[in-house]
Amino acid sequence: MGSSKYLRRTLIAVSLLFLVYWLIVGSTVVFTIETIEVLGAETLSAQQVSEVAGVWKGAPLLGLKLKEIEGRLLADPRILRAEATRVLPTKLRLRIEESIGLAVLPYHVGFIEIDRSGRIVSIVPNFSLVNLPIITGLSVSNVVLGSTLTGEVFEGARDAMAAIPSSVRARTSELHITPAGEMWLTTTDNIRVRIGAPHGAPARLALLSAVLYAYDNKGLSPATVAYIDMTGEVPVYKGR
Repeated sequence: MGSSKYLRRTLIAVSLLFLVYWLIVGSTVVFTIETIEVLGAETLSAQQVSEVAGVWKGAPLLGLKLKEIEGRLLADPRILRAEATRVLPTKLRLRIEESIGLAVLPYHVGFIEIDRSGRIVSIVPNFSLVNLPIITGLSVSNVVLGSTLTGEVFEGARDAMAAIPSSVRARTSELHITPAGEMWLTTTDNIRVRIGAPHGAPARLALLSAVLYAYDNKGLSPATVAYIDMTGEVPVYKGR
């Protein structure tokens, strides 16, 4: 009877050791990645996220170092937050939060893309590749991908661009800063809007949606109105 119990215990112990061995060694072969699920991507493709993360289908799922994957994702200026998770038996889940572009600025022979914090998230040869409004009139030199642009004039322009209502953003073509520091906005249908000094500009720009609605409703056009002046308490349509 005693030998029978001993035999059972021995078999259980051997089975447990075999299971541990399989989990450590064998499972790295069995649990390979068949699916890479990407969540939260808005402008990046799933393939781009996978390439940045340095993962591929067929890799051993349990052999992955998740913190290293997250580190590679966070090293990309286009990504603010990242989380890598195993979903057994064959899925790797990558959840990210992108640094969404706010505008582009001319830079040498190309353009730099910035987010709402002023961080440089990409350098592109053609700003149409990112489909964003452009900020002109500012001199930008010696930029580093991932760094943040600073300076009173730039920060004023950035805050003004961020204050443009979402309903107007797709209609915004350019925000120009004059040498005197005054801001002018131009829409995609060539309506010019005088915003004025950076101080108080976000509050004035919050009214832009209603101002353009009234402009369209009155049947006005650039042929009859030179620009809309929003520097005072009440927006004024300046005729030609």
